Amino acid sequence: MRCHTAERYINRQLDNELPAKKALRLQKHLSRCSSCRALQKEYQELQHALSSLPQPEYPAFLHHKIMNALPVKSRRYEQSRFRLSLATAALSLLLSIGAGTFVGLKGFDLSEVEDNAIAETEAQLYFGENSLMVVSYDY
Repeated sequence: MRCHTAERYINRQLDNELPAKKALRLQKHLSRCSSCRALQKEYQELQHALSSLPQPEYPAFLHHKIMNALPVKSRRYEQSRFRLSLATAALSLLLSIGAGTFVGLKGFDLSEVEDNAIAETEAQLYFGENSLMVVSYDY
């Protein structure tokens, strides 16, 4: 392993992001390289010094100042988007109903239905010999 790679691995190890397999390779390199061991010790001391610093206190108004500086979406814009999507949905519904009706009428032959309806009505009227209802047709 080269010292440049070991330096990256040392940083990742201090951040607890180094996989176990690479950590073994790093330890092997550190056992042989005194300059990388010194670098690791220096990084550890720096990390300890930074973590021991007190946390700064922020003023109470800072949060509100930051939140107020963020861009605000216009309520009018949101309403217009909703109306536009509603209009699009209504238009597509009307077009699909119109197209379905048009296709249905083109494929529908009314004369066959009328002939079938008359035949079915006659079949219902002449059903059974024990019927109490007497039907007479004069054609």
